[in-house]
Amino acid sequence: MPLYHLTCYERILTTNWSKNGRAQRDSPYTLMLTNSLLHLVQSSRPIEPFPTGIPDIDTLHPIPGDVIEVQGPTNSGKSLLVYHIIASCISPQFDSGPGWNRVAIYLDTDGTFNMQSFVYILRAHFIRFELPMSELELSLGKLHVFRVSSTTQIAITLLHIPRYLAKNCPTFELGLVAIDSISAFYWQDKYMAETLQGGSRRYRPLANVVDALAQLRSAYQPLILFTNYALNKIQDSQFYAQHLSPFPAPFATEPASRLLPSSLVEKEEPCFNITHHITLFPSYPADSQSDPRDTIRPSGNDQNTLSLSFRITGLIRTPGASSQHALSFEPQTPDSKR
Repeated sequence: MPLYHLTCYERILTTNWSKNGRAQRDSPYTLMLTNSLLHLVQSSRPIEPFPTGIPDIDTLHPIPGDVIEVQGPTNSGKSLLVYHIIASCISPQFDSGPGWNRVAIYLDTDGTFNMQSFVYILRAHFIRFELPMSELELSLGKLHVFRVSSTTQIAITLLHIPRYLAKNCPTFELGLVAIDSISAFYWQDKYMAETLQGGSRRYRPLANVVDALAQLRSAYQPLILFTNYALNKIQDSQFYAQHLSPFPAPFATEPASRLLPSSLVEKEEPCFNITHHITLFPSYPADSQSDPRDTIRPSGNDQNTLSLSFRITGLIRTPGASSQHALSFEPQTPDSKR
């Protein structure tokens, strides 16, 4: 039995329709409605925060249905931050730790998901919070990784998740949907939009992703987490402009239409809002070729001791709040102290 559950989903999936024009019983649309009814029943339970094990984030008390954007330049630790939150999601629930005991869906858009690093982080999480190692393999089985190669495939994969969960995870609730990175195909989409500009065909791949995320959020109330490249730094600021449309931009100082061709800009308002926004700062010099994920590796011959030489730093903002607070977090290793 493999130590982790890795799903590579790369073919186009569409809703199955019967001859009378209605969705079939096992179609994604029908399953979405079924799971919406399930959520209606579950919503009667008290809403409890999703602890992440990262103190500066846990002060925000993230709850089911929250949407967190993590934006930062290359080598700022965006993926490692996501790995730590996934570790909390799939860990068992014990009084000693922040486990959710739920399924985590991870969309790997650039093919760089580092399973070795994630296993070390999860092992460190278990040791730090004194969780039984006998539960480690079961926890890894709750992580489902999808590799996609276009923005359209992101949307299609998200729409297929209800069917996938019903078949493969019938006994566990969905806790987290993470997309790393949501902007991986930005230049590809921009080229397509400029190519089709002026034609009769409207190119709106990100709008489909937003719609699919909104449906999942309504049906399951998972924590939605996505990373985003930092392309356009705001003048005289530590922050970056939102270069994606129609993704929410609660702190935007200028419209996305100035940054994108008109065929990539949606006039409609996004159907969900960002709950918290995290801006990360570089962990390495800008000209460094190091990847923070590659700094997590065994030291010598000891598989339980890792080499780690940097700290994730940034700022956390909440729309509607006048204040912001710092994020400072050292990725955990199996020999880290609690």
